[in-house]
Amino acid sequence: MASDSRAIKVIAERDVLVESNDGFSQRVRTLVQTVHENGARAFSAFVESHPTFLRSVGGSRIVRSATDAAARIEVAKLASGMASKNPGAGIPANGQKSVVVWPDAPPSDHRRAELLAAHYREVLKFEPGAIFGPDMAVGEHVQDAIAASPDLTDHIAGNSTAGFGVAIDETGWTGRALVLGLGAWDGTADLRTAAIQGFGAVGAWAARQLKRTQPHIRLVAVSNRHGVAYCADGLNVDALFSAWAKTTGGPEADAAIRALAQTTDGVRWFDNPNHLWTLRADLMIPAARTGEVRLSTEQTENPSAQPVEPWFRASGVKAVLEGANAPLSVGAEDWLNEQGVVVFPDFIVNSGGVWGCWAEWAERSALRDGSRTADAVTADTEAIIGRVVRANMRRVLAKDGYNRAAAHAVKRENVAPVAAQWEALSHIESVHARAIEHAGTLRL
Repeated sequence: MASDSRAIKVIAERDVLVESNDGFSQRVRTLVQTVHENGARAFSAFVESHPTFLRSVGGSRIVRSATDAAARIEVAKLASGMASKNPGAGIPANGQKSVVVWPDAPPSDHRRAELLAAHYREVLKFEPGAIFGPDMAVGEHVQDAIAASPDLTDHIAGNSTAGFGVAIDETGWTGRALVLGLGAWDGTADLRTAAIQGFGAVGAWAARQLKRTQPHIRLVAVSNRHGVAYCADGLNVDALFSAWAKTTGGPEADAAIRALAQTTDGVRWFDNPNHLWTLRADLMIPAARTGEVRLSTEQTENPSAQPVEPWFRASGVKAVLEGANAPLSVGAEDWLNEQGVVVFPDFIVNSGGVWGCWAEWAERSALRDGSRTADAVTADTEAIIGRVVRANMRRVLAKDGYNRAAAHAVKRENVAPVAAQWEALSHIESVHARAIEHAGTLRL
């Protein structure tokens, strides 16, 4: 391990209340912070699903800047969402998430893996059932490098096929499932244009799936850290996806999208990423970070958060498909619902990635010994994801009131049968075999 990756300080808190100025409040079972020699600060939060499970699942992301206070709020919001997403989607696991604040994070997958491994080893002392997945700036090859350490192999998911995984980013599990959730609504015929905030592993695949399944909807705008590509007549989704897929993601992908937009006739490029919120689009897919949109009277952990009211007036948005976790404050979601906008809550529609991680973790031995292929695991799990996402979203839309409250009601309805079905398989000694059987027989 590189000397500057070592954790030089560990702070562990139990049963801590995390609150923010936008009304968020969450009791966190465990919050672990590590400070590293290179200046990076890593945070992991764990939130119980009620009833609680022995395992917890959630991704890890690297961000360039955030205060400790903002990072605590972000990681708690993300873990809270996972505590709803996991059992709500049929996965018998608590919620967890990790955020690493690393201003000068190197592009090297190996260096990132070293620091994350150091953090995970400290976290596992307090949460031995943790399973860490990928997220922003933590891709499949980073996961592969971490999983190469025998003491961490059983705590890592979201690997590449070469690393005995199912390549959830390479094959677009989250983005594809996201659009399945949109298909549960009978109002898609009224949508003519779409915009995507964050053209990465989720946004790129959502664009591709949208073109395949909702071809009447034109993708008119996409954004990344450099700016916004816009074309009123519709962007070339295949060209955008190809430019993104040829890169290793992150800054390289963002630069490729900018270069393509700047050299394509009919496409306008705006250097300000927030220009996206001034453009007209019937459907918005926020697929970047938490806290991107707020009420004008709120403050969130994201200093760049956009007020919802002027965005609504400028865009004429009719539906919001939440690809990111908690991209809108609850107040902003409720305000949009009052204006007649249909909000597809994150933990209902963006569960494809965590299902991929759970299935990969459950099938780990079979993937390693070759008795199961990544394609076979993917095919089996996609059938589950499609059924669960569409069914859950239909139940949300059928309920009265705000969609966020309806989504939590659906989650509460699902937790008991998920836990009961898991408990009924307690005679299966191997937790991996038990997870496989549970997924195959799941009924919600």
